[in-house]
Amino acid sequence: MYGENNAMKKKIRNIIFAVFCIIFIPVLIINFIIMIKSFINPNEVPGIFGYKPMMVMTASMEDTIMTGDLVFVKKCENKELKVGDIISYRDNYDTIITHRIIEIIKKDNEIKYITKGDNNNTEDSEYVTQEQIEGIYVGKIAKLGGFLEFIQTPVGIAIILLFIVFFV
Repeated sequence: MYGENNAMKKKIRNIIFAVFCIIFIPVLIINFIIMIKSFINPNEVPGIFGYKPMMVMTASMEDTIMTGDLVFVKKCENKELKVGDIISYRDNYDTIITHRIIEIIKKDNEIKYITKGDNNNTEDSEYVTQEQIEGIYVGKIAKLGGFLEFIQTPVGIAIILLFIVFFV
């Protein structure tokens, strides 16, 4: 009886460890690639397979995109963008913002976008140009951005290491 119980616990532990490896090893590899790319090109948002992941730090797009979500954008052309699309762009202070296009202005062969956060009362104060756009929103993983931010802290690293030690 005791041997069967112990074997069952070991089997459950092995399954949990396997699931942990299947989930976290790809996440760690992708995170490592993105970190290397950010060191090589510090003025660019790093991406992988044509997609750029970004953590959402504010509530400006709630209820569509929540604080702590991990959003994905992909490079796009001017002609692809339309009113209602969500874009990520670099503002004049080099901050990445993800907001919705509410108007497109075409003047003198130049296209500018007026954007607004869904949760904001007013539109953004500055126009967005094609050169500022990092990409068009293609999806999100809820709360994963907050989790990825946590596992980069000393406490998060310690918890992951303890988990590995406990299940190995």
